Amino acid sequence: MPGSRRHMDVETATRAVFMLQEGESQRSVARRLGVLRRAIRNGWERFLETGSVATRSGSGRARDTTVQEDRYIRLTARRERTIPARVLQNRLRQSTGTRISDLTIRNRLHEDGQRSRSRVIRLKLTRAHHAARLSDDCRVRVCRREGERFSEPCIHETDRFGGPNVMVWAGISLLGKTELVILEEGSITASRYLDRIIRPHVIPFSQRVGENFVFMQDNARPHTTQTTQRALSEANITVLPWPAMSPDLNPFEHLWDQLERSLKSNFSNVTNRQELINFLKLCWERIPEENITHLIESVPDRFRECIRNRGGPTRY
Repeated sequence: MPGSRRHMDVETATRAVFMLQEGESQRSVARRLGVLRRAIRNGWERFLETGSVATRSGSGRARDTTVQEDRYIRLTARRERTIPARVLQNRLRQSTGTRISDLTIRNRLHEDGQRSRSRVIRLKLTRAHHAARLSDDCRVRVCRREGERFSEPCIHETDRFGGPNVMVWAGISLLGKTELVILEEGSITASRYLDRIIRPHVIPFSQRVGENFVFMQDNARPHTTQTTQRALSEANITVLPWPAMSPDLNPFEHLWDQLERSLKSNFSNVTNRQELINFLKLCWERIPEENITHLIESVPDRFRECIRNRGGPTRY
């Protein structure tokens, strides 16, 4: 009977008993109440046996696993996050002799809130320290036709379809942001890094801040050469140790992402290198100071989450 229910609540069962006592057939009662005839028959037999329409306590299918086996399933899955249900099924049978389906394994995990999900692919992280001053450099690519996409979710990337590109550098701090520095064509070397970034921008800024100035940069080769390190040391600039493969610990990545989104929504208006430079500078100037402050103040939370995850990936 399509749409019929398998079970009755107490009120429906009581009505069914009254109708049967009045001489109505089980088929007629089932049709009028919208339940299966089997449910009417079981309810009537229960009433004749016990004098009550209430379901027997503990009725229903017996659970296939014990409390101890449920705990074994939960804890094993928590310890081995990638273990398949079928493997866990076999382990349980070998350990306890209990034979259950892999569907039952999944049901027990669902009861514990554990569900199969694709792994998030992230760069490996390590512990680091808080940053008082952060900087980064990035190559910007822009396409010329509508519908073309950037190959990576960051500014430093390769443009398959051609178009103007520039290398830029900028720094942020709680005291504000630096200007957006436009670098000439070509790769950045240690010498160019010193001449175009460290000496004209980083050192003067550090002198304005004073002895509390701490400089953060990633581990790109021009940043870590002896020449660069010596120049920073001679300027009495403290460099924050920074772990490799840690973009999500650096709040500057969000600013590069913001510039990228602006480019994607306006790239049809950018047709040459100078237009790209002008557009990038305009976008950079429009970034509110409160956004930068919020990003920098998120650094402690980033590191706490990294430490809590024992160097694993974070939501940032």
